Amino acid sequence: MMKSALLGFLIVVSLYQVATLWFDNVSDRNVFYSLIKDTANKIFEPRLENEKEYMIKPETMGAYLGLSDKDFTVVPRSNPSNKKILSASTVVIEKALKEGKEEEAEEASFIWQKRGFCFELPMEMSKEQLKSDFKLNSSAIKLLNSTTMIGIVPIADEDKKILIYMLDKETNKLIVYRTDKKGIAEEVRLLETELNGLEKTEKGAYISTLKNDISLFANPVLILLPSNNVNYFEKIKLSLPFLDKEGKVFLEEELENYVDKFFKNPNVKWSVQNKDVMIYGDDASLVKYSKQGLIEYTAIQSTEVINPNLSDDYNVAYSFLMNDKIMQNEDFYLKDYKIENTKTIFNFSYGYDGYPLCLDNELLKANNMIYPVEITVENGKVLKYKRLLFEMELQNRQYSFKGQFERVLNEFLENNKVAERELEDMYLGYSFKDKEGTLKWIIRTRDQKFDMEIH
Repeated sequence: MMKSALLGFLIVVSLYQVATLWFDNVSDRNVFYSLIKDTANKIFEPRLENEKEYMIKPETMGAYLGLSDKDFTVVPRSNPSNKKILSASTVVIEKALKEGKEEEAEEASFIWQKRGFCFELPMEMSKEQLKSDFKLNSSAIKLLNSTTMIGIVPIADEDKKILIYMLDKETNKLIVYRTDKKGIAEEVRLLETELNGLEKTEKGAYISTLKNDISLFANPVLILLPSNNVNYFEKIKLSLPFLDKEGKVFLEEELENYVDKFFKNPNVKWSVQNKDVMIYGDDASLVKYSKQGLIEYTAIQSTEVINPNLSDDYNVAYSFLMNDKIMQNEDFYLKDYKIENTKTIFNFSYGYDGYPLCLDNELLKANNMIYPVEITVENGKVLKYKRLLFEMELQNRQYSFKGQFERVLNEFLENNKVAERELEDMYLGYSFKDKEGTLKWIIRTRDQKFDMEIH
């Protein structure tokens, strides 16, 4: 059994902690909390211009290799190559959408003639959302309605063009964009180099529902096949941070070290302890932490009126989230957003080591939440930040995966009537009952989510 005290389901990566985990020294929490203290007062720091975050950041980054034993593989977020590939890809995608020739493809087989990448987006994105994300003019993206997948073929075709493709969610038609290498040659070389490297590494093998024409699925999905070199834990147990073992008494010093980062001058903040809630505040903001593990930050509304677009609001939310240093592993996914007058509310779900965490709905309902992270942005600043915090206990690490998706899918179809293109997704995720999660197959239809045992 390995135990790691973490907030928000994410592991702080350091050589010291890795060594600590492997040698089962799980009681020393000082490294974690000293890190939190050292990074206090940085929650408001803006990101640099070259650190812009895109809403298309994929939930799954797939790579098409076309090998006999590994048609597709996945580059997890914990892999340093993931960030490099995404950075280069956004440059290429932006050029293709701005300058490339847009056309509707009659069939999809030509996109598998060369290696490339395919991004499964964390949410369906309309063409208007894509325009905002890449700050495109109104004349861009005419043929596409919306998509859940973006593909890139960086190896030039016979016309020396780079290929970008998206599958239209509404029409199920493939929309293609072709562009030359001018201004993006460095990014294209990086993508080719990463593909070469992936061919030589031992990674899990995946099957593509798009390439294999599995018509039950409305969205292109990559599904894990039996593979070695696949890491996961059989179980994850959650507990609440900043509380004693019985969950009845606040650990005030540790909690204060954490909440200090939400105040520009923590030395002048005040605090009040109620029965089930600790409250901290100053003349600009209020922070609450409950015995249900809910942290709530509220800022006083700014009188300055700013009219940013959706992409700008997202980057404000993302910066706030990333400056909360307990999120270093970046295993969280934008699931949806809504605009209410001048406010934009972003909702995120959690993941661990590339696998989504499907929390018990009762945990969320108890805190009036649909997703475990909600961030409200208005006038260029975070107005509200609401998030469930947990510590994790990781049990029984596994290094190979023997589950067969065909058996599970057939079992599902035997018990459920499913029309063509009715399945939205099929993936591996930690399914939680109360605070204990087990890795299972998750199958989503338009209206429901089903948890299936691995076999």
